[in-house]
Amino acid sequence: MPGVVLIVAAVVLQASGNGFLTGNIGGTESMLLSFCAFASCAVVCNVITGVRRSTRPESLRRDTRRLLVYLNVSTAVAFLGLYWSYSLIPAPLASAIGIGMAPLVVSCIGFAKGQRRHVVVELCVGSVALLFVMAVTSRSLSIGQIAFDRSFVLGTGVAFIAGGLFATIPLLSYRLGRERISPVFVMAHRFHLTWMAALAILLLRPAELVEIVAAGRLGFIAAVAVAGIALPLYLLQIGMQRTAPLFMTLLYSIQPSLTYIAAVAVSPLKFDLLTFVFINASLATAFGGPLLITRLRQRGRDDHDPSEGRTLVGTGARPPRPPADRDLEKVAGRR
Repeated sequence: MPGVVLIVAAVVLQASGNGFLTGNIGGTESMLLSFCAFASCAVVCNVITGVRRSTRPESLRRDTRRLLVYLNVSTAVAFLGLYWSYSLIPAPLASAIGIGMAPLVVSCIGFAKGQRRHVVVELCVGSVALLFVMAVTSRSLSIGQIAFDRSFVLGTGVAFIAGGLFATIPLLSYRLGRERISPVFVMAHRFHLTWMAALAILLLRPAELVEIVAAGRLGFIAAVAVAGIALPLYLLQIGMQRTAPLFMTLLYSIQPSLTYIAAVAVSPLKFDLLTFVFINASLATAFGGPLLITRLRQRGRDDHDPSEGRTLVGTGARPPRPPADRDLEKVAGRR
């Protein structure tokens, strides 16, 4: 199945789960949610990896192990921070901040690594996404949906940090995919730090944990954890390893819009047209940005004229020679 389809399915499930969490989760409950989601995901994927030998690589190179460690750290800080921010500010706003940061950060990382081609367009697309996020925040403050208090400052700050780390997850996953590491194997090892950190925090708050269970909230939290986090993450991991990082992050930016719709449908959050327009602008960024970048790259390839051996103006790059020439060289080399 194409990676884009899997990413869209994951986004719809996650947005639905986020809608149910809007105004309906506390700080300790967010840690319990993370523990249930990521521990169950790790257990299931480890079982699958153990049963299906094809998902287990015979050996891992040092660089691959390092990528898995980085992925563990990024996942733990990003997801624990994001779901904690849901207890401080509305989920649609936190989701918009976290996801809106990703395209710009991906472009900046590419620029820092020397990938200069079309970087101006990519940076512009990422900046537009971030501007829409700032517009959503400003609008939410102006209409009184959120108050400018300690919870707002802490929640938005954590969401921004989570968004920056979310941008590294597609990059690391894409590199693991290029090394032909199975998505199930990655999922089996990606969440260990996340569920262990969540468990450690829960053990520091035993009284609050008992209150959550006594209030009958465990079933609701577990259901959202599985259907709204664990299952989407499995689909998303497969999709990320089949999709270029920038395209994935831009496509994923439709989540805030869907989260807002779900939150209005199932929570006390009231619909505001201008807020929805700002959030929904991420749809144009998600689909228009990659299309523009792809067309620019295609135009650059079309500037070659292989039949006459011309180079692309300003680059000095020569087109590949016809296969027949290479075959003649191989024959000559044998002689």
